Amino acid sequence: GPPPEVFGAGRTDAGVHALGQVIHFDLPRTSRRTGDPIDPLPGDKVASAVNHYLRSLRSECASAPPQQDIQVVRAERVAEDFHA
Repeated sequence: GPPPEVFGAGRTDAGVHALGQVIHFDLPRTSRRTGDPIDPLPGDKVASAVNHYLRSLRSECASAPPQQDIQVVRAERVAEDFHA
């Protein structure tokens, strides 16, 4: 399906670390066979997949940020009304 729309919490402090930066995106899952909704992925699987994607970008693009600059530390399922 299409890539999810990502929402990030705003940061206005110049030169600060983004450790603890929060984003959110909706990641609906459906069965390819039936189209029915299926259970969401566990947070550790989402974090691993996003970090894998970021690594693949770095290998394809010389201007991509180094691995230590952007990576998912933790991912978890949140309430439907959560917004970063």
